[in-house]
Amino acid sequence: MCFFALRYGGWRMARLERGLLLYVAISVFVNYRLFSGGDGWITQHWWYLTFATAATYVTIFWAIAWQRRTPETILLAAASSLKLAVAINENLLPYPVDLSRYMPYSYLPMFIVIGWILIDRFVKALNESEALNTELEARVAQKHAELQENYRRMQQLERQQAIVEERQRIMSDMHDGIGAHLISTLSQVEHGQLSSVEVAAALRECIEDLRLTIDSLEPTDDDLLAVLGNPRYRLEPRLKKCGIELDWQVQDVPKLACLDPKNVLHILRILQEGFTNILKHADADRVSVETGVERDKVYVRVKDNGHGFASDHAGHGLASMKHRAQAIGGQLDIQPSAAGTTLSLLLPVSKSSTSS
Repeated sequence: MCFFALRYGGWRMARLERGLLLYVAISVFVNYRLFSGGDGWITQHWWYLTFATAATYVTIFWAIAWQRRTPETILLAAASSLKLAVAINENLLPYPVDLSRYMPYSYLPMFIVIGWILIDRFVKALNESEALNTELEARVAQKHAELQENYRRMQQLERQQAIVEERQRIMSDMHDGIGAHLISTLSQVEHGQLSSVEVAAALRECIEDLRLTIDSLEPTDDDLLAVLGNPRYRLEPRLKKCGIELDWQVQDVPKLACLDPKNVLHILRILQEGFTNILKHADADRVSVETGVERDKVYVRVKDNGHGFASDHAGHGLASMKHRAQAIGGQLDIQPSAAGTTLSLLLPVSKSSTSS
């Protein structure tokens, strides 16, 4: 009980604690002597030390009650004093009151108070734990909401950044492509260097270039066939008008992760340049377009039956086509021959498509 009183008060008294342990060790032998009928001065006066021990923890309880002055500490000090009062009445008063029948219950009030204190602290600790858990859940929910809001803002900023970049790309492409072509055409018209037919052809090229830019903005879902659909729709009547038959042998191919608007425009310009060369220089009457997969790459192959061109030909148009193919991460292969020219555009297949 003395140790409990010290711990309850949050105190550490090394000498007192060592004395208490010594008292416990000696009391084993003294009590053995008492119960075995032994006699002697120590056994006759041992109860004084026991009384002093009880007085010690009662004193500690009253010191705690005086220090804290809470109902809990005062009630515990009063309940612990009951046993001490009974001991004083029995052993120290010259004319004690007969309380022998109540002796077995003298410790009961103190133990009831201690039990109540322990239960009360346990309930408070449990409530505090539940409150902390509730607060923790609320904080986690708050942080989760903040993370979601930050993620939403990041997505919004990324979309805005993508929109800005796409606008800049379109403006740059239109400025360098259509804008430069229109300025050049306008300058030639103002100087009387172009006939009406040539002006119409130049304007038609500008319109085709603008259509390519618009087509590159259409959603593709990484599907190459969706990219090739619009060029076929526009090219077939034009080729037919020039007496060229279009053999369309396009088949399903794996998804291509590289088909963003910028790369789609590169692909469309490569095909546009290829068909423009066929119309202007090949003197062909048949053109075939096919797709497929070879060596883990998707290919788009355009083949005509014209007269071809010299293998050492390296004009600006072909250099631009190869540069665009490299920008996509692909490869452009052009094989001229006497029986015609074959243009093969090889595009990388995404890993997920390959594994599936």
